[in-house]
Amino acid sequence: MEVDSNALSTIQEPRDTSPIDARQTLYKANSNVIDNSSIVFDELPPPPTDEDVYKFMSLQGLQPRRLPTRSDLVYFLHVSKSAGTFFCDCGRKNGKNRGLNPFPNCHYLRQDHPIWGVPEYPIPDKDPHPKGCTKQIAQYRRYGINLEGNENFLPSEGKICPELHSAILIRSPIHRLVSHLVWLLGDNVWSMTPDIIFSQYPMLSDNFYVRSLRGYDRFKQPFGVINHGDLLNAKDILRKFKQVLIVDTDLSRNMLFHFGWSCSGIPGKRSKFQAGTQGVVNSFREHWGEKEFQRLVNQNRFDQELFEEARLLQRASELSR
Repeated sequence: MEVDSNALSTIQEPRDTSPIDARQTLYKANSNVIDNSSIVFDELPPPPTDEDVYKFMSLQGLQPRRLPTRSDLVYFLHVSKSAGTFFCDCGRKNGKNRGLNPFPNCHYLRQDHPIWGVPEYPIPDKDPHPKGCTKQIAQYRRYGINLEGNENFLPSEGKICPELHSAILIRSPIHRLVSHLVWLLGDNVWSMTPDIIFSQYPMLSDNFYVRSLRGYDRFKQPFGVINHGDLLNAKDILRKFKQVLIVDTDLSRNMLFHFGWSCSGIPGKRSKFQAGTQGVVNSFREHWGEKEFQRLVNQNRFDQELFEEARLLQRASELSR
């Protein structure tokens, strides 16, 4: 079926620019040929141990999580630059949204388009999502959507509808931020410093995951306002998702294990730089110095703690089945 004009989504493609000085030659643009063996993945600290996960499960009273069924409506909170295109393309390959126009990021409803707090993607005057699960689910059924990716923030101040098979992918926060900056700026990313990032991209650089989970009122708060209470609320919300997955080298395997979806042949989006996002992170650290780099890390400490919670949740889901 066709999706009407109220549901159409405009997909922005990454800008294709070239390196502008000798320092950038380390990061040559990738070719159009997909060679997964050459992908540079984010470098992450060691995962939680099984002992840590079992303690976490006992403390939280977590229950086993099931695979989605063919009839489930999958709701995907797509936090930008967290493998959302890969997730949506994999879902489509496995039969989701059959008959709909193949939008790469599966945000078919206008209310679910990207909102980043920058001029091209401004914050609306009010929460664009419908109030209540009944209205939300009715929209999906009206348009024939059974996988919807919301690329901004949860509706109703962090409400997750229990009737939906809710999912979120979480990436290391600094890698997510740097990837987002590269997408927006291309080679101009090399002119960035922490001060410029904080002033020009205040929401993207200040605990963007926590903001996205907390809903409209907290998402739109100025730089520096997100606090530990927001983190605690975001953790509570995160535990209500049916599936929480980490963006790492095992993502395809985990998609098969947790969703029953085979993602073979799905490339997703790749960094324009041959050394990947990790190469840009390394370059920032080298050229800014450790003290300046840690300012970026410290500003996103709540997201980092949420990321560690997500790693525990993913492992708990594996160990409980």
